[in-house]
Amino acid sequence: MTFKKNLRKKLVIHLYTLKKINQLKRFGFVHYVSQRMKYVVLYVDDHYAQQTRQKLNKLHFVRSIEEEIPEIITKDYSNVLEEVVQAETLSLKDNPYNIEENSSCK
Repeated sequence: MTFKKNLRKKLVIHLYTLKKINQLKRFGFVHYVSQRMKYVVLYVDDHYAQQTRQKLNKLHFVRSIEEEIPEIITKDYSNVLEEVVQAETLSLKDNPYNIEENSSCK
């Protein structure tokens, strides 16, 4: 048995009223509800995202729907420690006693 990762889409749904939030639970996972700004963050399966969006647009309490684009973040941290050490050594070479150049003694 192998684990298969479900691809999900994040939909931000702006609403006219918050009274019907429970209806949104049947379309996907309600992650966050902003009561002040009247929006809901909903996660849906990737292959059902377009159908779900069409169904949500037909609801009378939905104002608009935005689809979030996933941020591309590097998840390779193998060289991070080396880069930090190099940056620290360069800063120590330039200013070994950590004295600010523009500081004035009063």
